[in-house]
Amino acid sequence: MKRIKFCGLMLLLFVAAAVSAQDVRMNFDAGKDDLPNISQSNPTVSTARTQAMWVFPGGQNPNPITNGAARNRLIFDSWRSGVNKLYVSVYQSIENSSGRLMYEDAAMAQLVNRAHRKNRQEVWTAYGAPDWALIGCSATAFPLRRMAEVAAYNASHRTTDKFDGVILDVEPNEPQSAADFQALLNLYRCVRQTLPPNIKLAAAIRFFWDAPVAFPASGGAVKPVYQHIIDLNLDNVVVMGYRDFAGTSDCSQGDGIICLDKDEIAYANSVNKPNLILIGLETRNPFPDLLNKETFYEEGQTRLQTETQTVSNFFTGSASFGGYAIHNYQSAYLSGTTDWQSPAAPLP
Repeated sequence: MKRIKFCGLMLLLFVAAAVSAQDVRMNFDAGKDDLPNISQSNPTVSTARTQAMWVFPGGQNPNPITNGAARNRLIFDSWRSGVNKLYVSVYQSIENSSGRLMYEDAAMAQLVNRAHRKNRQEVWTAYGAPDWALIGCSATAFPLRRMAEVAAYNASHRTTDKFDGVILDVEPNEPQSAADFQALLNLYRCVRQTLPPNIKLAAAIRFFWDAPVAFPASGGAVKPVYQHIIDLNLDNVVVMGYRDFAGTSDCSQGDGIICLDKDEIAYANSVNKPNLILIGLETRNPFPDLLNKETFYEEGQTRLQTETQTVSNFFTGSASFGGYAIHNYQSAYLSGTTDWQSPAAPLP
């Protein structure tokens, strides 16, 4: 009899918790922002460590920038999953009513404002294309015009609606020459000089950018490219050492996440750049252009948790290890599909 009562009590508690979570989401969807601070609601989340996530709204239906319900789901599910930075692609090929190649200001402002409430999440714009470095740093060239639009948007909006930063994902065709890498480094530098100082800047880099080059090109120090990037005035560097297993620091035993990211973290430690390095994690379908080992798509959320726990344990004493950046929302991370629940447990 006691066992039956106990089981009944546990069932009631489970149902109550599920109803409570559903009520919270319904309130959030309805615009009733009565959620507590993230540290109170989910004590397993480390507010000191970054858990970023790329969002590409154009490939989703409904669009989480322009559709209110989809926007609320993005913020609610990602926040409950420990995501504290959203890297959102806001570029549009047609000018908005403000004359900028972005989504409409009102839609972007609603997204940013909603994410900012109670200091839950930062919202960064995500930009970049393979040819950006070669296009160069003229103020009238495509890359810097996009940066000027981000600055103009922020200048015309209140603090709660401003973007927090820009992340550049510029991946030129490989192999790259020394001149190609110098152009890329110059792009990072001139974007930083162009953006207002209150707009943060990050860069996503490939793990194998270790060729020695001089920078500046004339008379500059010769270092591996990744060291030059870390030396720049950036707020984060995302190392895209995409693998579906942690591995070890011994690269002769396999090229896991730890092996592919350790050099960048070690160098950032040596030049006193705390929390600079974010470890990139891929979750999208490998077809048609990825190797299976480059993405957690087939392994799912549980394996992602297990492997990142191993990575976090290894780098826990490294001051420059700042957390993770996940690629990307609903593909497959937080998609709600088999093995990819939404919300999900925060990364360790």
